[in-house]
Amino acid sequence: MTNAPMRKLRYVQTTELKPDPRNPRTHGRAQTQAIAKSIKAFGFTAPILVDKGGRVLAGHGRLEAAKLLELEQVPVIYLENLTEAQARAYMLADNKLTDRSSWDDEPDLLARRSSDSCDNWIAFFQCRLSPKSRSNRMAR
Repeated sequence: MTNAPMRKLRYVQTTELKPDPRNPRTHGRAQTQAIAKSIKAFGFTAPILVDKGGRVLAGHGRLEAAKLLELEQVPVIYLENLTEAQARAYMLADNKLTDRSSWDDEPDLLARRSSDSCDNWIAFFQCRLSPKSRSNRMAR
């Protein structure tokens, strides 16, 4: 493992952050609202990652949700050591690598049977399922 630089969490004005127009993911209104609900329910638990100029590399949806919630500041980690090519590669990897994972049906099954549903959190996160995935689960 390489010696990665120590990074500090900072709170930054949302107006200082610049979404990258080349971000490979888009976030529709429903997705942004779901992220905002999650932030409201659990807090801002995953910082936005930016380059040294404040350009967002990871967390475009969280930034949009923060603006929707009218948050003035958000947690940010600056990835100042990345070259332009590395920053672009990281943005692509961050957005693409989760596509290779799959959902474990067992936690959803257990949550549906639980009486401690936390305001029906399964419905709260339904937006995470693709239409195909949702129809497959409903058929079970």
